[in-house]
Amino acid sequence: MISNTSLPHPALKIDHQNIGHKLAGGFFLVILLGLLSYFQTVEAMQAGARRAQRTETQVHASVSLAKDVALSSHDTASYTLGYVYNPTNSTARERKWEAQDATDSGFDKLKASLQVLPGSTKLLRQCEAASLMNTAGYNPLEARAIALAQQGHSRQAQKLLEEQGIGTRYRLEIQLDALVNALEDYSRVTAQAEHRATAHTVVVVWTIQACILALSLVIALAVTHRISAGVRDVQRVQENLHESEARYRLLFENNPHPMWVYDRESLEFLAVNCAAVRSYGFSEAEFFSMTLLDIRPGEDRVTLRLEAANYPPYSPADGVRPPSAWRHRSRDGQILWTEISSLPLHWAGKSAAIVIAQDITARRKAEEDMNRLAAIVHSTQEAIIGWSANGEVSSWNPGAEQLYGYSAAEMLGQQISCLLPAGSEEECARISQRIGAGLSIEIPDTTRRHKQGHLVEVWVSSSPVRDAAGVIIGASTIARDITRQKQSEALIRWQAHNDALTGLPNRVQFHEKLTTAISLSQPLAVLFVDLDLFKRVNDSMGHAARDQLLQEIASRFQGVLEIGDVLARIGGDEFTLLLTVRKGQAQTAARQTAKRLLACLTPPVVVEGQELYVTASIGISLFPSDGEDAETLLKSADLAMYKAKEEGRSGWHVFTPALTEAASDRMVMENALRQAIEREELTLQYQPQIDLATCRIIGVEALVRWLHPTQGMIPPLRFIPLAEETGLIRPLGDWVLREACRQASVWEKEGRPMCVAVNLSARQLGADDLTDRVLSALAGTGLDPRLLELELTESALITQGEAAARHLRALRAQGVRVSIDDFGTGYSSLAYLRQLPLDVLKVDRSFITNLGDPGKTGSQDQAVVRAVIAMAHALDLEVIAEGVETEAQKSALEDLGCDAIQGYLCSPPVCAEQLEVLLPHSRQRDSRHLSDCAA
Repeated sequence: MISNTSLPHPALKIDHQNIGHKLAGGFFLVILLGLLSYFQTVEAMQAGARRAQRTETQVHASVSLAKDVALSSHDTASYTLGYVYNPTNSTARERKWEAQDATDSGFDKLKASLQVLPGSTKLLRQCEAASLMNTAGYNPLEARAIALAQQGHSRQAQKLLEEQGIGTRYRLEIQLDALVNALEDYSRVTAQAEHRATAHTVVVVWTIQACILALSLVIALAVTHRISAGVRDVQRVQENLHESEARYRLLFENNPHPMWVYDRESLEFLAVNCAAVRSYGFSEAEFFSMTLLDIRPGEDRVTLRLEAANYPPYSPADGVRPPSAWRHRSRDGQILWTEISSLPLHWAGKSAAIVIAQDITARRKAEEDMNRLAAIVHSTQEAIIGWSANGEVSSWNPGAEQLYGYSAAEMLGQQISCLLPAGSEEECARISQRIGAGLSIEIPDTTRRHKQGHLVEVWVSSSPVRDAAGVIIGASTIARDITRQKQSEALIRWQAHNDALTGLPNRVQFHEKLTTAISLSQPLAVLFVDLDLFKRVNDSMGHAARDQLLQEIASRFQGVLEIGDVLARIGGDEFTLLLTVRKGQAQTAARQTAKRLLACLTPPVVVEGQELYVTASIGISLFPSDGEDAETLLKSADLAMYKAKEEGRSGWHVFTPALTEAASDRMVMENALRQAIEREELTLQYQPQIDLATCRIIGVEALVRWLHPTQGMIPPLRFIPLAEETGLIRPLGDWVLREACRQASVWEKEGRPMCVAVNLSARQLGADDLTDRVLSALAGTGLDPRLLELELTESALITQGEAAARHLRALRAQGVRVSIDDFGTGYSSLAYLRQLPLDVLKVDRSFITNLGDPGKTGSQDQAVVRAVIAMAHALDLEVIAEGVETEAQKSALEDLGCDAIQGYLCSPPVCAEQLEVLLPHSRQRDSRHLSDCAA
């Protein structure tokens, strides 16, 4: 994966063409030197011949000059003598001076000619001596001879000239002859010398040429040998280079770590290896179109640009740069932590760097985990202690300081056994044995000694620590203070087995104690106690008052029990009691205990300044006659308790097998009721409401009936309470609401609009979605909301409180009417009558039964009804009396100002088809006639 150029290598590559050029150049140099020597030898010979010829010519010229000088000197002497003899002869004198000048000029030329000759110093001295002799021989002599002749001594002058002139001339001629001979000898010697010099030069040149040739050959041989050796070395180097480059390529291409070469200026990738392609996910082509910026996360690119801009110049001699950690980005966006090492190099004329990247993501994560672990060890509240194989403490975290009170300085190097209290030898040996075997050990509950001397309850876990070779070199211990944990566990155990409000045993503990007592096969009695109408107290006075009441009742119950009796609160307002009795006296003891429990409830309980009267219903079951296990005994007592409630509350009932049959029937009834809702076995009947002033039907109350396929018509008193208890009242109530709205919508469309009243239970009223359910039923049937009236009981309003008020306000705003049913049977609070959006108040039938009776009871009921009607009218509420069955009751209600009546006097509940028969006669004032029509 190396682009265009090979990887750089420190060795040089072999240039075979260059080596050939060098060898050819060497041989050409040797030939050139040989030719140069030859030409130099020829030139030297020619130069020697030319010098010999020039010397010989110069010598002949000098000899000729010497002969001319001799002739001139002879002429000078002749003319001088003639002049002496005849001083008056001007011609002789002039000829004498001309000869003299020629002689002097000849000597000057001879000197100049001799000066040119090499090695002519002796000849030059001879020439100078002859010149001086000529001058000395003639000039003084001439002057003396002339002087003698002028004095008249001509004969003496002539004699002097003759004597001296001859001798001087003779000597001069000798000198000149000697000079000529010397010149001839010089010419011969010089010629011989030149020939010898030329021959010597030729020998020397040829010798030098031979030496040069020999040296050239030697050099050529040496160079050839050296080049051959160099070629072999270069070949060897080249082979090593190829091998090295192959290894280098192998190391680069097959290196398991990503490697690349990049341009330090442009940051472009110049080469990448296979590991880089695998690690980063980019292809080779993609790498070569990218820069280093493309493998860095966006937030790190600014840092890279700044670093690249500030790169200090460095060369390969600087070595590998120290590794540094960087974040890189793979092709899929994953962040990789890499450790980068780089080495500068020159790559195809560029300043580049080769990089090796080691993926340290796992190591980085391990370091982070290690740092995090160290931080956890340092910050954890648990004591973490490291100790060596000989038991010396090697590490001690702040949690250990807090747990044991010793600082790290105090414990490092100390024996860890100093933390164990006296008598822990067995535990210490067990820990050492497990650690020595390479196993961990956990002691969930033990003690350790604090610095201050007291013992600390701890949970301890120790594990062996091994070195890289797997040898156990010590252990690590984690200790946790479990003092609070044990306290919490004790509290949890107590809470798991006891009632937090009263402190009595709860259902779990009671079940355990009852099971234990049954296992002893002793006679037992189980009492199931349920407070009557406790929910009303809870709903009206709040949770705080409820709790205070329960605590007081539990205290009273405990006060009348005997030693050994077990009282428990198993939930809400339910208590259970376990009596251990003598054989044959179980029922008697149970009845007596029940009497005491009911008696202790007779005094009122003062809660938040109010006196509350509480009663209870008690069910009794006996072991083993009523059950042989705890569950059966409790179930039997529970059934007996419900029987006591049915009998009027504030009493007790002993279990009989018939109660089980009744419970079974109740379960069958519950299942059948569920199926009845699904199978639409239910139907609605409508009871008219008659306006006393107009005798018109102003509305109807929808009453649900169950037409069982085998049992026939089942009255509401049999299945409505069951629906309330089982929660089926909600789906049942939804069906009644939808069906009543549907029928009312039919009447409305037929031109006979009539308000239909539907009863809502407390469960329905407490539902969060009540408003949505009612509006959905209206919308689904298209009924005008003003033709729907919702009937609520006082107990339901009190139970649901503000939630009920919120729903009623929302529905009242849509036009739905609201009425209070069975008024006077509950708490009859005037507050909700004033605060709630009510339209109708219905007086309960219990106040209507005795109206028209002149007796005391009738008079009291009449006073109550009068007050209720007056109050309702004052609140702008319409009043409807329920359960009207006689004309006397009707007349009394008319006299009291009641607005409308409902009851069998007008019509019993009838189906929709029967009600439609009554509608045409509803305008007549005689309600009896309406009754006859209904019949």
